[in-house]
Amino acid sequence: MSELVVCKMSIKSLKELEETLQQLGLEYDVHDAATQMTDYWGRQGKKAEVIIPKSRNKQRMMSDIGFKKNSEGEYDIIVDSDNRNLKNSIAQTHAALKVMRVAKAGKAVANVTEGEIPENLQQGGQNAIMVEVRI
Repeated sequence: MSELVVCKMSIKSLKELEETLQQLGLEYDVHDAATQMTDYWGRQGKKAEVIIPKSRNKQRMMSDIGFKKNSEGEYDIIVDSDNRNLKNSIAQTHAALKVMRVAKAGKAVANVTEGEIPENLQQGGQNAIMVEVRI
């Protein structure tokens, strides 16, 4: 069943979030205070400071998508449980933009380690390369 769920992201600033959403061509609204979001069924429930309205991004979304600052000062994403592909696109685009920013600044880009995928994420025992970017 479709429902709005909160997922942790590592987006630290409104500027980073806006840059990511613009790169994906998504229209969004920034609110001074947390504002109601609308789910797939048209019900209002969760609140967010940045909202990507379904009404202006229909081709890609089942419900509004929101971003709300958590206690650590980072933005969490509020997304429909049936629309996690867009959440993944946002996370990947944000990571790519972060790497490009670091590279343009001439800083060390990343620490790379090769290792096993954690057991709860394994699919056929594949190896993964983990890239950690710290700014």
